[in-house]
Amino acid sequence: PLLQETSWASTAAIEGGRAMLVMGGLSADKHAMSTTQIVRPGHPTQPGPDMPGLAVGHCSTTLLDGSVIVSGGVRPDYHEGSARTEVLNFTTGQWRNLQDMRQRRAYHSCTQV
Repeated sequence: PLLQETSWASTAAIEGGRAMLVMGGLSADKHAMSTTQIVRPGHPTQPGPDMPGLAVGHCSTTLLDGSVIVSGGVRPDYHEGSARTEVLNFTTGQWRNLQDMRQRRAYHSCTQV
Protein backbone atom coordinates (compact mmCIF):
# COMPACT_ATOMS: atom_id res chain seq x y z
CA PRO A 1 0.00 0.00 0.00
CA LEU A 2 1.01 3.61 -0.56
CA LEU A 3 2.14 5.78 2.33
CA GLN A 4 -0.33 8.42 1.19
CA GLU A 5 -3.34 7.92 -1.04
CA THR A 6 -2.95 9.84 -4.29
CA SER A 7 -4.76 10.49 -7.55
CA TRP A 8 -3.51 12.17 -10.75
CA ALA A 9 0.07 11.21 -9.82
CA SER A 10 2.60 9.87 -12.31
CA THR A 11 4.63 6.69 -12.06
CA ALA A 12 7.90 5.44 -13.49
CA ALA A 13 9.78 2.16 -13.27
CA ILE A 14 13.03 2.42 -11.29
CA GLU A 15 15.80 0.10 -10.16
CA GLY A 16 15.81 -1.75 -13.48
CA GLY A 17 12.06 -2.32 -13.34
CA ARG A 18 12.13 -3.87 -9.88
CA ALA A 19 10.39 -0.91 -8.24
CA MET A 20 8.00 1.93 -9.06
CA LEU A 21 8.25 5.62 -8.20
CA VAL A 22 4.90 7.36 -7.58
CA MET A 23 5.23 11.16 -7.90
CA GLY A 24 3.05 14.06 -6.85
CA GLY A 25 -0.70 14.06 -7.49
CA LEU A 26 -3.65 14.97 -5.32
CA SER A 27 -3.96 13.79 -1.73
CA ALA A 28 -7.20 12.26 -0.45
CA ASP A 29 -8.24 15.73 0.76
CA LYS A 30 -7.57 17.19 -2.76
CA HIS A 31 -4.31 19.04 -2.04
CA ALA A 32 -1.49 19.00 -4.62
CA MET A 33 1.62 17.13 -3.49
CA SER A 34 5.33 17.15 -4.26
CA THR A 35 6.12 13.94 -2.41
CA THR A 36 7.27 10.70 -4.02
CA GLN A 37 6.85 7.12 -2.89
CA ILE A 38 8.99 4.09 -3.74
CA VAL A 39 6.99 0.88 -4.16
CA ARG A 40 8.92 -2.40 -4.13
CA PRO A 41 7.01 -5.71 -4.30
CA GLY A 42 7.23 -7.57 -1.01
CA HIS A 43 8.60 -4.53 0.87
CA PRO A 44 7.00 -1.61 2.71
CA THR A 45 6.52 1.53 0.62
CA GLN A 46 9.14 4.18 1.37
CA PRO A 47 9.27 7.94 0.83
CA GLY A 48 11.41 9.05 -2.11
CA PRO A 49 13.04 12.38 -2.95
CA ASP A 50 10.53 15.24 -3.00
CA MET A 51 9.79 16.82 -6.36
CA PRO A 52 10.97 20.42 -6.85
CA GLY A 53 7.37 21.60 -6.63
CA LEU A 54 3.73 20.59 -6.43
CA ALA A 55 2.46 18.71 -9.51
CA VAL A 56 -0.83 17.13 -10.57
CA GLY A 57 -1.64 15.61 -13.97
CA HIS A 58 2.00 15.52 -15.06
CA CYS A 59 3.62 12.57 -16.80
CA SER A 60 6.86 10.71 -16.30
CA THR A 61 8.92 7.95 -17.82
CA THR A 62 12.22 6.25 -17.15
CA LEU A 63 15.13 7.10 -19.42
CA LEU A 64 17.71 4.57 -20.64
CA ASP A 65 20.22 5.66 -17.97
CA GLY A 66 17.69 4.95 -15.18
CA SER A 67 16.85 8.59 -14.51
CA VAL A 68 13.21 9.72 -14.54
CA ILE A 69 11.91 12.61 -16.64
CA VAL A 70 8.78 14.50 -15.54
CA SER A 71 6.94 17.00 -17.71
CA GLY A 72 3.99 19.37 -17.58
CA GLY A 73 1.11 19.04 -15.19
CA VAL A 74 -0.95 21.49 -13.24
CA ARG A 75 1.38 23.53 -11.05
CA PRO A 76 0.61 26.34 -8.58
CA ASP A 77 1.40 29.05 -11.15
CA TYR A 78 0.09 27.14 -14.20
CA HIS A 79 -3.46 25.93 -13.62
CA GLU A 80 -4.00 25.17 -17.31
CA GLY A 81 -0.79 23.20 -17.73
CA SER A 82 2.92 23.75 -17.35
CA ALA A 83 5.81 23.66 -19.82
CA ARG A 84 8.20 22.60 -17.07
CA THR A 85 10.49 19.57 -17.52
CA GLU A 86 12.60 18.03 -14.76
CA VAL A 87 14.86 14.99 -14.47
CA LEU A 88 15.48 12.95 -11.33
CA ASN A 89 18.80 11.17 -10.98
CA PHE A 90 17.44 8.37 -8.85
CA THR A 91 20.91 7.27 -7.71
CA THR A 92 21.71 10.66 -6.14
CA GLY A 93 18.11 11.73 -5.41
CA GLN A 94 18.81 15.07 -7.12
CA TRP A 95 16.39 16.85 -9.46
CA ARG A 96 17.48 19.15 -12.27
CA ASN A 97 15.44 21.43 -14.49
CA LEU A 98 15.60 21.07 -18.25
CA GLN A 99 14.54 23.52 -20.92
CA ASP A 100 10.79 24.13 -20.88
CA MET A 101 8.63 22.49 -23.53
CA ARG A 102 7.25 24.72 -26.28
CA GLN A 103 3.67 24.25 -25.12
CA ARG A 104 2.11 23.86 -21.71
CA ARG A 105 0.69 20.41 -21.05
CA ALA A 106 -1.40 18.70 -18.40
CA TYR A 107 -3.06 15.29 -18.18
CA HIS A 108 -0.94 14.10 -21.12
CA SER A 109 1.13 10.95 -21.55
CA CYS A 110 4.84 10.17 -21.86
CA THR A 111 6.70 7.20 -23.25
CA GLN A 112 10.30 6.16 -23.65
CA VAL A 113 11.57 6.01 -27.24
